[in-house]
Amino acid sequence: MLPKILPVTLALIFSLVTVANSQASDPDAPFSMTIQDTMRVPKKGVVITGQIEQGQVKNGELVCVPLVAGGTISSQVDGMEKMSRLVDTASAGDHVGILVSNVEEDDIAVGMELHGQCE
Repeated sequence: MLPKILPVTLALIFSLVTVANSQASDPDAPFSMTIQDTMRVPKKGVVITGQIEQGQVKNGELVCVPLVAGGTISSQVDGMEKMSRLVDTASAGDHVGILVSNVEEDDIAVGMELHGQCE
C-alpha cells in the first residue's frame, strides 16, 4: 500500500511547493508586508518586522505605513536586517526587520499591511 501512495504524495507536495514559490517570487509585484511586530530603537526609529508577501523593498525607498488612527504616512526605509545581517534589498518570502523614521511605535499595530510608496 505504501509504495502506491508515496509517488502521489510526493507529486502533490512538489506541486504545492512549485505554486508557492512562483507566487512569492514576482519582483515586479507591488511591495506588501503584513506587520508581525514592532519595536522602538532609541535615536534611530521604529523597526517593523514581518514576512514580505510580494514585491521587493530597498534601503532608501519610501514605504506607505498605515496608522492606527486612520490614514497612512510615507516613511523612508533607513535600514533592513534579514537573518541577523544588514541587507540593502529584500524580496518576497524574506523575513525582515525594516527600520523606518517618521513613525511612532504606537501609531502602528500588528496585522496592518506595509505597502510600497503611498499614492
